[in-house]
Amino acid sequence: MAPVPPLLVCLTHRPSTTETPRADGPSTAPSQILRLDSKTSGFLGIRHSSDTRRPSSHLSNQQRGWPPGPQPSAVPADRTWVNRSRVFRAFVGLILLFVAVGQYALTSRDALDESQRGLFTLRLGECFDAPEGTDVIGGVVQKSCSEVHQFEVFGFGELSERDNFAADEVAAEADAICVPEFERYVGVPATESKLALMHLSPTLASWESDDRLVTCLLFNPDGALRNSMIRSKV
Repeated sequence: MAPVPPLLVCLTHRPSTTETPRADGPSTAPSQILRLDSKTSGFLGIRHSSDTRRPSSHLSNQQRGWPPGPQPSAVPADRTWVNRSRVFRAFVGLILLFVAVGQYALTSRDALDESQRGLFTLRLGECFDAPEGTDVIGGVVQKSCSEVHQFEVFGFGELSERDNFAADEVAAEADAICVPEFERYVGVPATESKLALMHLSPTLASWESDDRLVTCLLFNPDGALRNSMIRSKV
């Protein structure tokens, strides 16, 4: 099997209401990228997309003050988690957790616990947690929305066909799908909500296997969710 490139998780910082917008338009600062090398089990750090240097220090989650997450698997990544947040620092640990969850391509359905479901089988309005303390990479822990949970599915979309796969273009189109879906589902625009949104979109490998699905997810950057957020206007 040909080696699969490392999983890229792109984070774009959404300005808070206290920040002063630029007079010449939106900020064009490069996105932050978290790179997980599929040949190792280590997190290589945060860097600007224009910076090709590897970070000089490698701190553990505990040393950084982040919550612990499951160790990344050697299973090749198949999807990309892209996060749009009001507060960049609030959930770097969550992104690390989902880097591991995103690496699920080779997991058999029979290997999943009954409480876990594959990412492609998520339904609108479904609530779930990322699995912790498990070797199974490929499922999410299904939860009742009345229970404490991490994530909620608020929309889906299909990417348009294009001659060549371009990660930035895919992420931009996924944003265009999920942002209006957020307002329809929650009842307020994403820019006015206390919640944050992220989406699951294809990588080059899954694109070449005809994957065009975008899954839109919401979460609380300040803690867990405790009820469904549909029409909550939070």
